[in-house]
Amino acid sequence: MLIADMMRWWYVQGWLDQLSGVRRSLVRLADKFSIGLLARTLFSPFRQISADESARNAGGVLNVIVDKLISRLIGAFLRTVMILVGFVAMLVASLIGLLRLIVWPLLPVLPVIGLMATFMIGVPWTSV
Repeated sequence: MLIADMMRWWYVQGWLDQLSGVRRSLVRLADKFSIGLLARTLFSPFRQISADESARNAGGVLNVIVDKLISRLIGAFLRTVMILVGFVAMLVASLIGLLRLIVWPLLPVLPVIGLMATFMIGVPWTSV
């Protein structure tokens, strides 16, 4: 009965726990990169320090416009790079999670496969 309970846990509750762990790690990663927030604020100014809103003459207004334009272009570039890096990280994490879910049911039989391979192929670390 103990073996049946262990197998039932491994292939039902254990697998669901692994699925939940993969999901939690993807949610944490998505939260770290904040892809939705980066996309919503794509053209917001990036660390705009020197743009003075109270410019009185035409040259001052032009400086404010150029400062804001450059700040928005830099912000858009950096946010686009971070969105792409976030997508790549999510893709890699998804593939690792998928591999984790595929390997999970095979783990109980891997020692048996290793033992059979040892007897069929031989132990690789023995001297000739």
